[in-house]
Amino acid sequence: MSPPFSNLSRHLPSSTGFRNRVPDGALAEWTPLEFEHWCAPHCVRTRPRASRIYHYGRRSPTRSRHYTQQPLGRIALLVLLSLLTQTPVLGATVSVELVGIGGKLRSNVEAYLGILRQSRTDGGRRTSLSETDLRRLHRNARDEIHKALQPFGYYDSQIEATLQRTQTGDGVTQDSVDETRVGHWVARYEIDAGPATQLREVDVALNGSGKEEPRLTRAVADASLQEGTILLHETYEGLKTNLQNEAYNLGYLDGQFTENQIRVHEGRQQADIRLTFDTGQQFYFGDIHVEQDILADSFIENFVAIESGEPFSPRRLIDLQLALSESGFFSSAEVQVDRENSQGDRVPVQVSTVPAKARRFETSLGYGTDTGVRGRVGALWRRINRNGHRMQTDLRLSQIQQSLVARYTVPIGDMRSEYIDYGAELDRRDLNDVESTRYSVGSSINRNRWGGRRRLGLRYQYETWNFGDNPQQQSGLLIPYLEYDRVVADDLLFTREGYSASLILSGAAVGVASDTSFAQLYLAARAVRPLGERSRLLLRAEYGATQAGDFDLIPPSLRFFNGGAQSVRGYGFEDLSPLDEQGNRVGGEFLGTISAEADYLFYGNFGIAAFVDAGNASDEPGINLKRGAGIGLRYKTPIGMVRIDFAHPFDDPDSSFAFHISLGPDLQ
Repeated sequence: MSPPFSNLSRHLPSSTGFRNRVPDGALAEWTPLEFEHWCAPHCVRTRPRASRIYHYGRRSPTRSRHYTQQPLGRIALLVLLSLLTQTPVLGATVSVELVGIGGKLRSNVEAYLGILRQSRTDGGRRTSLSETDLRRLHRNARDEIHKALQPFGYYDSQIEATLQRTQTGDGVTQDSVDETRVGHWVARYEIDAGPATQLREVDVALNGSGKEEPRLTRAVADASLQEGTILLHETYEGLKTNLQNEAYNLGYLDGQFTENQIRVHEGRQQADIRLTFDTGQQFYFGDIHVEQDILADSFIENFVAIESGEPFSPRRLIDLQLALSESGFFSSAEVQVDRENSQGDRVPVQVSTVPAKARRFETSLGYGTDTGVRGRVGALWRRINRNGHRMQTDLRLSQIQQSLVARYTVPIGDMRSEYIDYGAELDRRDLNDVESTRYSVGSSINRNRWGGRRRLGLRYQYETWNFGDNPQQQSGLLIPYLEYDRVVADDLLFTREGYSASLILSGAAVGVASDTSFAQLYLAARAVRPLGERSRLLLRAEYGATQAGDFDLIPPSLRFFNGGAQSVRGYGFEDLSPLDEQGNRVGGEFLGTISAEADYLFYGNFGIAAFVDAGNASDEPGINLKRGAGIGLRYKTPIGMVRIDFAHPFDDPDSSFAFHISLGPDLQ
């Protein structure tokens, strides 16, 4: 999939606003302003008119140099004399001491100070400098510190700078150091930042047809550029960036600053701001054309939720590109805004696409402590016809379960995520004391509703089973159901903060193609909260209840079991269950689980965790919770967290611990 909005980056306003040449990590200073002089910017156009970036500072006049040709013999003689008279020196190391500042001021000075940067390697170890370079860097340090403090409003700083040679590593004192040894030096800078420069006058104006736009006026009001406050370059630059971005997002593609000045009165520690932004005219979408030949135009129009004449919006184009790229029909989609062929205020848009392969085959092999060795073979036919219909088959094999699924999908509504599907499934399980075989066919409508995903479906299933050595049983059920899922997270794969919720309602009525009546409710919720920069708290709970006319005719696939890596750790997969007279695990009418876990990434993507779980499956509403607790290892991967857990069951005298391995997102 192409990166969102890949070909529109040249039209977008800069996210940094204005560029100054400063060291990496340093907050840019402005060109020092002379007392009572205006800092009038020289505007250098570096991007098309839709986005301009301005460089501050006076341009140095071009200097012409005159070179006098010297005879080669004289040059060779000078080089030889220089080599003969030069005394060899050893490299110097230097320690840099900053006194009098802290916090952001110190961080910016450290990032800007050349003598500090060049005296360290990337790993933080000292590196050697020649004495000439050392003294040159020391001479530049005072001016660099002044510039590093100016973004925070300190234009009148006082700096006491000293450079002294100390004892060498072999105990020789400074006074007895031979001139051919440079040794170790200490550069000390005592810094008095002085009084902060305050804003005396602030004049921020909006012009153009968009000057009354609420988002622009709000950006000005929220900028905290008020008279009497400290001059902070970050706040000023942030306002300019916000105005450019907001104007562009509203369709004002030619917005620019017509006045952009700061006047600093250094002797009085005061400054004045004059900033005028002209939005220019507002632009609107023209014709939108998607270049493709694999699907019907009427079907592609469902992806384009933009009408000609709507205000131009980069966000809408990003949504269009994502919709096409994530549909599965195209391997890439690139959006191009055709400003050259604009007609008045109407901007046409061209979308070029590359079709994905019509068929895709997948295989996988894995292992889980709940399932044992498992494998999968799948096939996807992306385009059965020009209306986007799909067909998918999936064969899954493991030590406890074998299943074959076929599904036919018809897109509706939101082409990315809404559809009708028709499916058939064969599933066989042999776990603990249960052997079962289930056949099912059905259909469902999948829609985006209430901030999540809603699924309304109807399926018929016929299942045969037996518990232990008991006789085989069977039942047929026609089951209407409702499912709802909602996930809100800052990152779906590695969530720092978020939650998920699930609801399933299902049932059947005897006599309506069903052997018995039942109603079932299942609820599940998960939450993740940050405890620190590298630690999290993970909470989980689930509840289920079944009301049946004859529970003996409810198949194992609709009964509740507990235990395993995703429920109560410390117990085997689906080991927690009511027992029949022969001691077979037969599943319960009720389910309850609660869990709390804290994890911490102690080194890169490696982490540890501690957890406590409680839960059970029961035939009674009052569930007797079984408890387990333990520790685990964690490894963060691009597809979710790898979890290796060692848990102790507190209510199982026959087991001292259980081992679990799982992989996947935290909220699923």
